[in-house]
Amino acid sequence: MPVQEAIILTRKINLQPLYILAIVILLCLSCNNRHNNNSIAVANVFDAIDSASLFTAGHMAEMDSVFAVAKNPSIEDVANKYLHKIYYYRATKGDYDSTLLYADSAINLLENNRDIEKLNVLYARTLFAKGLAYYRLTNYDEAIRNYTIGKLALAEVKDTCELFAYYESMANILYTQKKFLAAAEFFRLKYLSAENCVYGDFTSFMSTQENIDNTGLCYFNAGVYDSAMYYFNKTLDYINDKGQRFAKDRLPVLELCKAVVYGNQAQILYRNKKYAEAEILFKRSLEGTRTTDKRYTCSTQLALANLYIETRQLVKAGKVINEIPAFIDTTEISLMVDSYYKLTADYYMAIQQPYAAHRALLKAYTVRDSLERRNRQLNQTDVRREFENREQKAINEKLTKENEIQNIYLLVAGIGVVMALTIILLVWFNLKRKSKYVRDLTNLNMEIQEKNQELQLTLNSLEQSHKENNRIVKVVAHDLKNPISAIRTLVHSLLKKNQPDQIKEILELIDSTCLDSIALIKDLLNDKRKLTDVSKELVDLGRLIEQCSELFQGKAEEKNQLLKLQVDHPVILLNRQKIWRVISNIVNNAIKFSPENSEISIRLERKDNSVLLSVHDNGIGIPFALQDKIFSIEPDTARTGTAGEESYGLGLSISKKIIEEHKGKLWFTSEAGKGSVFYVELPFLN
Repeated sequence: MPVQEAIILTRKINLQPLYILAIVILLCLSCNNRHNNNSIAVANVFDAIDSASLFTAGHMAEMDSVFAVAKNPSIEDVANKYLHKIYYYRATKGDYDSTLLYADSAINLLENNRDIEKLNVLYARTLFAKGLAYYRLTNYDEAIRNYTIGKLALAEVKDTCELFAYYESMANILYTQKKFLAAAEFFRLKYLSAENCVYGDFTSFMSTQENIDNTGLCYFNAGVYDSAMYYFNKTLDYINDKGQRFAKDRLPVLELCKAVVYGNQAQILYRNKKYAEAEILFKRSLEGTRTTDKRYTCSTQLALANLYIETRQLVKAGKVINEIPAFIDTTEISLMVDSYYKLTADYYMAIQQPYAAHRALLKAYTVRDSLERRNRQLNQTDVRREFENREQKAINEKLTKENEIQNIYLLVAGIGVVMALTIILLVWFNLKRKSKYVRDLTNLNMEIQEKNQELQLTLNSLEQSHKENNRIVKVVAHDLKNPISAIRTLVHSLLKKNQPDQIKEILELIDSTCLDSIALIKDLLNDKRKLTDVSKELVDLGRLIEQCSELFQGKAEEKNQLLKLQVDHPVILLNRQKIWRVISNIVNNAIKFSPENSEISIRLERKDNSVLLSVHDNGIGIPFALQDKIFSIEPDTARTGTAGEESYGLGLSISKKIIEEHKGKLWFTSEAGKGSVFYVELPFLN
């Protein structure tokens, strides 16, 4: 009967085998020795995750946090991390794109490290997991290809328990193809493998009982009811015998397992037309699955409703059919939905509602067409032959790859010989060139020695010239000292006589100027003297500026210029003669480079911790090209004044050095043709 056949295809084979596979492989994974040289935490987090019955996002976050702080984790640990991600996204999330992404990452990591057996095992597990993801996506060609490569990878592994995933894959595909007797053999190998190899007591128990039951389902679908009933009874015996030790903590799970078997037994009784016994077992099955497994409950309800229709218990049939949508999404494309609509159509025909039956039948045909299109590719494939062909193809590819590797080795050896000969020739050539280089280097050293001798003679000449220049400066300074001293003596003589106040003030100014000039001459005569060696004194800087202005008043009047003063009178600790030179240089330059009938503004003001002197003229200004050189001693910085005054370009350089020795700053702003403003800032003692 088509409805019942569809019901059987949705039985326990679709309940949990792929999920159990993930748990089984993870428990196998947990038995491997993890030698993490950095931290035991990596192994501990794997053990904690493997002990869980279902992976969660929390488990993945914990694993990621451990790896985030692990230093240089081993290839094995990284591969195990990818496998856990694969099982999480496939079994828990149903996200097959992420599953394939992590599978590819693990394969890329492991495929070049398969000479180590435990890494080769991880490589095979990854291929089986990838094949299972493709199987779920109905991409059967890729599924078969990955299963085949995974089996070949285990060819040299002694532990046959690793073939569990291979048996799982073969059983699922053959069952889907409705090759039930062939699938039964692989389910039998699966439960033997689960019983003997899978680690973890409860997981081994669950996998074994499920695969015994699945073996019975294969015989049932093949029409071999005696063998099917044998394996169903064997499943119940196994649950009652081996499940007693789990009854305390896992009783609901054990009852669910029994309920599934009751439903399978009821199907055989129904096929044998033992309706009353079948009804009892169907109801008993529903009691055990209604709250824990909606899809299996729906499958049992379909079978029970079909029994009621066949036995003309239409009221009961209608009641069961009305309950089914609460346990299944009737819009999905699946055999169970197809069975539901066909059963609904049979029910409406039985109660003589042909239009409703027609609508239900149309929905059933739509679902059936979609299923046939989806499974056509798989049904056209001879899986056994496809595995053999792909296995042979993989072997051929392996031999081809080995030949390519041997050819590469030969090529590398040939390249090595050529490189050795090349190296020998290069050594011989370099030895030949070496003698030439030695000769050239010897000649070059001789030339360098000659140049060094010439440079030494030049240096000696420069030192001699420097000494001569210093001597000349001292002679000139010494010769200037006597006439200036004489002038000061004469001024002193005049001051001793009664003089008018105006003349007396001028004489005192001349005396002060002579004194500053003599101090300057002493500095020139003693070139080793530093500012710290020169006495400092508290000076009224405003008065000093006024005296300097008075001294230059006559020069300014010659050009009909006005010196406009606006000064405060702060007292500052400084070297009076040196600051006098600075002020004189700046004021003299302002007069020199200003036109006739112009005004020169001299201003001294207090700041928070300093005083600021500014001298503002309206002269010719400083061209932009000279502004970076104005404080350096270079010939091209000297310029002629507005009245033809001669300039040597030394004053500002000397002034800047003096101000820096006083921990102050000297700068200016200027624009060609519009004048300049020179600023002097000095720290002061109030």
